[in-house]
Amino acid sequence: ATTGVRRVLQRNLNINWLETLRNAALFLFFGIFGGRTAKTKAAMYAGAPLCFLLKARPAKVALKRLYYAIGAPPGIIMSLLPAPHQVIMGLDGEKAMEFLYGSRNVGGGAPSPPGDDDDDEGGDTVPRLLLD
Repeated sequence: ATTGVRRVLQRNLNINWLETLRNAALFLFFGIFGGRTAKTKAAMYAGAPLCFLLKARPAKVALKRLYYAIGAPPGIIMSLLPAPHQVIMGLDGEKAMEFLYGSRNVGGGAPSPPGDDDDDEGGDTVPRLLLD
């Protein structure tokens, strides 16, 4: 039973412990010495355990699902992302496919094999996609 628990903890708490402990300590430090009102102190104190919860695997999976579910985020959110993520999120899939494969081959599905039916001229052995 302890081996199963150990595996679950190793899988779900795959955390950079040094960085996470440092962040939690900073939240506690600023909660004690930097909080001017009760709300800011409470927010700082709540941030310390959140450092650990947000680094846990289930939270990372949930955040990644949310990230890919957004689709086309507003510009203000896009500006907060790193440049490669901005490019990926701003990609128009239809235009990219048209650029890569040409307008004839986009949206029509896969080309039919050479000996299949109507549009073959003279029984070519090379698929039509390779001739373009």
